[in-house]
Amino acid sequence: MGRYLLRALIAKGLVRMPEKAAPELALRRRMLLEDRLLFDAEPDYAITIDDGETMVSPGDPLTYTINVANNGNQDGNGVVVTVNFPVTVLQNVIASSGGIVDAVAGTITWNLGNLAAGGSTTLTVSTQVRNTIGSQTPSITLTATITDDGLNGSDPTPLNNTDSDLDRLQVYAYDSFHDWK
Repeated sequence: MGRYLLRALIAKGLVRMPEKAAPELALRRRMLLEDRLLFDAEPDYAITIDDGETMVSPGDPLTYTINVANNGNQDGNGVVVTVNFPVTVLQNVIASSGGIVDAVAGTITWNLGNLAAGGSTTLTVSTQVRNTIGSQTPSITLTATITDDGLNGSDPTPLNNTDSDLDRLQVYAYDSFHDWK
């Protein structure tokens, strides 16, 4: 532990090495830099979800694209992507790449395992807007989140670990006297 404390003090300029130790000092500085690079390594995730739509109607098919990336300099372990969807609005939900759909809870879960530093993957969700939806439902929102087991450090920019797609829902009422409104 004393060696690491000495390295930290030297790195901060709090301890100076004697002049005759210049070659050793250069080696120590290189070792400090390597330690710092290893210490500062961490996964940095980003996720987006989009279906390319802003307005949908009952019966419409939808395909959501989820882009997942590790922009960090450390591999991510135990990476999980979760998407929440409204079960009262969407039906026939199908997930790509081994995603597990829970139609009761309104979740889709992908256990990606490891995601290499600089790596990315694309997932998809295919679904359909239910034909009968109450007019009290003005929109459809799907939210995607990426997490990991935390063993390789915490994400330095956690705000981009969640994204949502919002579509307005266009619902028509049928008036038997006047036709569709």
